[in-house]
Amino acid sequence: MRERGIQTSIFYPSIHLFSAYRERFPGVSLPVTELASRTELTLPFYPHMSFDDQDRVVTALAEAVAR
Repeated sequence: MRERGIQTSIFYPSIHLFSAYRERFPGVSLPVTELASRTELTLPFYPHMSFDDQDRVVTALAEAVAR
């Protein structure tokens, strides 16, 4: 996606891994939450996005998943 100039980001980091939570609740393991935060991402979609830009994002995502 980066190679195509499409920005992605982690949308929901695992909050229990933040230092404030790790200090207060050490040793907490939430495997499903951790998996979700490692495998979900935010894609650029917004109300006034052109159809061409939407197609570019969807095509790049499909190609990335196919790899």
